[in-house]
Amino acid sequence: MPTPIRNIQTRTLVMAGVIAAAAWATAIAADPYEIVDLRRLQDTFATLADRVRPSVVAIRTYRTIAAGDEREAGGAVRVANNQGSGVIIRSDGSILTNDHVVAGANQIDVILHDGRLLRGRPVQADPRSDLAVIRIDAGEMPAARLGDASGVRPGHWSFTVGNPFGLADSDGTTAFAVGNVTALGKSLSPELDPTDTRYYGDLIQTSSAINPGNSGGPMFNLDGEVVGVCTAMLSRSGVNEGLGFAVPISRRNRQIIDTLLSGQPVRYGYLGVKVVTPNPDQRRKAGAPGTGGAYIVDVIESDGPAAKAGLRAADVVVEFDGMAIANSDHLVRLVGATPVAAEVGVAYYREGTRNHTKVRLAERPVSTAAMDGRPAFRPKTQRWRHSLLGEPTDALLSTHGLTRADAGLVVIDLVPSGAEYKAGLRNGAVIMKYNDERVRTIEEFLQVDRTVKRTVRLTLDDGTVVRFTK
Repeated sequence: MPTPIRNIQTRTLVMAGVIAAAAWATAIAADPYEIVDLRRLQDTFATLADRVRPSVVAIRTYRTIAAGDEREAGGAVRVANNQGSGVIIRSDGSILTNDHVVAGANQIDVILHDGRLLRGRPVQADPRSDLAVIRIDAGEMPAARLGDASGVRPGHWSFTVGNPFGLADSDGTTAFAVGNVTALGKSLSPELDPTDTRYYGDLIQTSSAINPGNSGGPMFNLDGEVVGVCTAMLSRSGVNEGLGFAVPISRRNRQIIDTLLSGQPVRYGYLGVKVVTPNPDQRRKAGAPGTGGAYIVDVIESDGPAAKAGLRAADVVVEFDGMAIANSDHLVRLVGATPVAAEVGVAYYREGTRNHTKVRLAERPVSTAAMDGRPAFRPKTQRWRHSLLGEPTDALLSTHGLTRADAGLVVIDLVPSGAEYKAGLRNGAVIMKYNDERVRTIEEFLQVDRTVKRTVRLTLDDGTVVRFTK
């Protein structure tokens, strides 16, 4: 007699129940091992936090402003300017941070992991990349390793360390947050800076907490390498909502950081156009392919590099210096990274025809907005032997507690193997005399240097005399 279908279903349900019960029992038995794995992961995170946090600092900045009726008498008061974070990237106390954290500051306070408060000195800043380097004197410092953001992928762990809401200002205890990389190549330039002073493109997006005060702090990977500099967040509430962004430690940004460490300003190639990624209609009118390229919205200067090369509004640029253009942001990065005055080939579409031209890049002009409030980072500098010397601006003098009458030359950078360093000269020293001759400018210093054949005596602002053989 055939088995009723109902009985078959019943037996199937019973068997399914038995299998489910067995699977549940197996899962319960496996729980202890899963907890052990989670504890190992937890311990890994804790070990990473212990290792990297000593290299992360809290930053407070102040500026001096005229005070009411004291203006005519030259009076001024110190007011809070900004707060943020930074990461030590050299054992000599060189700290990487955001330009917007320190821009306009007359005084930079750095709070170390052990709670010490030290005065930071500006080395150099770059508004375009929103990166800056400052330096402290604290002996041998624990430096973080700079990684390579080209290996970062969505889904990778990300760890942000910093000074959210200034909570590390009092004791230097920075906050360690865990998240993951959620997207790459994000652009926020119009949202964060409609003036186009700063370039906020090619950013790493992360779910790891980035709050006010985290700016300038590092984003680490699982190996404890800095792969990004926390820079911005998008939020309706003003606090972290899982949309944080970091400037990547890319090949180009490593070059920028090295330039800043040397005390030199960063120079950018300049084409003189405004571009967007083309929409289908713009592609169709230009006759351009269905993907890639950058659409020229406007040629900014009638005598600029683009205009001289024959480029016009409504052209779609598809190739720059032999490189296929993925989108407008890609073209902006390529142009900026190309040396000033270089001549490169450009391919573009116009009215259905592919064309080629040569363009000689100019130097991207520094806007008034970019220069406003940052005099401390624009000293005149000069390489001399194994050192980099700078003429102090008013802000730099203020940072060192000096007046214009006290002005000397500030030691911005030193090579440890050089005779100057071995003789006792250190970063941040202010040279007042060279072999008994008063020196206030680089030209005065070099004029004395041309007459010195062998013995060098440098008198510093604290009376110390550094001697060595030339």
